[in-house]
Amino acid sequence: MQALWNTGIFAFKLDTVIGLLIEKGLPIQYDELLNRYSELPKISFDYEVVEKLNHIVALTYQGYWKDLGTWNTLTEEMATNVLGKGMISQDSENTHIVNELDIPVAALGLENIIIAASPDGILVTEKSASPRIKDS
Repeated sequence: MQALWNTGIFAFKLDTVIGLLIEKGLPIQYDELLNRYSELPKISFDYEVVEKLNHIVALTYQGYWKDLGTWNTLTEEMATNVLGKGMISQDSENTHIVNELDIPVAALGLENIIIAASPDGILVTEKSASPRIKDS
C-alpha cells in the first residue's frame, strides 16, 4: 500500500488559474488581486480550490524535502549564518540573522538564537522557542 502526502505544492496551467479567478469575480492582474487580498476567502487553498477540481493528479517525489515551517528548521538549511546586513561575534554559537532591513543587526555572545528583522517587525528568539511565534 502506498500513501501520498499533500505538501501544499501545486502546479496549474495558467488558463486554469485565470478561469478560477474569473469564476470567483476576482481580478486576473496581480496588482489588482493584491489590492483586493483582504476580500479573498479565509480558507485554505486546498479546500477552496484543489478539492473542488475534477481533474487533479498526485505525483510522487523522490528527492530531499524538509518542512521549513519554523525559524529553527529554516536555519538548519541556511548556507550562511547571516542573510542581509548583520554581524555575529566569534563567541556566538548556532546563531543566525535574517535581516530584510537596510540597517545592520549585531549579535554578540549569543547561543541558539535567531534574529529575524523585516518591515513587519523584529523577532529575537531562542531557536527551540521559535514555533511559539504562531501563537502570537
